[in-house]
Amino acid sequence: MYSYFVSNYDRNFLLKINENEFQDFKEYNISLKKYTNIFDCYRNYKKSEELIKEYIENIDDNDTQKLNDIYRDFKYLFMQNIMFGRIFIDNIKSYCNQENRFDLKKEVLNFEKLDEIKMLKLLRDYGQHFSLPFSNLRTSYSPSQEKTTGIEPLISVSELRKNVTSNTQNKMYLKSLNEGEISIVDYFKNWSKSIDELLLKVKTDFLLLTDLNIKQFVLSKILCFIDMEDYIPVGLAKAEEVKNHIGIYQQIEFISFDELVLLHLFGINN
Repeated sequence: MYSYFVSNYDRNFLLKINENEFQDFKEYNISLKKYTNIFDCYRNYKKSEELIKEYIENIDDNDTQKLNDIYRDFKYLFMQNIMFGRIFIDNIKSYCNQENRFDLKKEVLNFEKLDEIKMLKLLRDYGQHFSLPFSNLRTSYSPSQEKTTGIEPLISVSELRKNVTSNTQNKMYLKSLNEGEISIVDYFKNWSKSIDELLLKVKTDFLLLTDLNIKQFVLSKILCFIDMEDYIPVGLAKAEEVKNHIGIYQQIEFISFDELVLLHLFGINN
């Protein structure tokens, strides 16, 4: 006879549950893992976003006379951010196809029509073949603080046009750019905000797939442990009691989950 439990990192059993709860969550976890993949992509993007913000905020800690070093740093930081941004979007499109979320797919297609997202795609496609063409830096200096208070890396539009592309959207978008140089920071701020908004749309859509019983189970049997440092739940276990050893169980099956994703979906502020 089998028993079922909520389990922590050390595969210790935290709470006994019933078979129906285990089986229902096991079925739900098929879709949850697909959403978890999107959430992981988003977290990677947010980490890259924070690195850029920290670099810009602490630019006075760097020697602003060493422009080539700053260019190199910006090429790395922004290319990382751009790649993670497009990976996030492309994974959502794949998720929509896998889960037949047609309305959400329409939302994503409209999302890709945003000016900042067109720029994100253009720079991603360019960056796959060349490093980003930073051509200048626009700096702000405060005499009263005696330090650099802001910096904007500028990208050469003429250099972007040198990359012969077969992508119709990129061609049309390039033609619409009238400036000789563009501030990537302005676009970065806009596409970061838009990416945040897109995740909320995906989250809202995913919750439509979630049965109320699953939500109640997660809140009462899993997230109840979330603030207990030594008891962080990471999965559900199916186990069988070892013969002649009362209270000793052998694990038969383990259903893993990311507790941060469940907190994101069902946390107290949601």
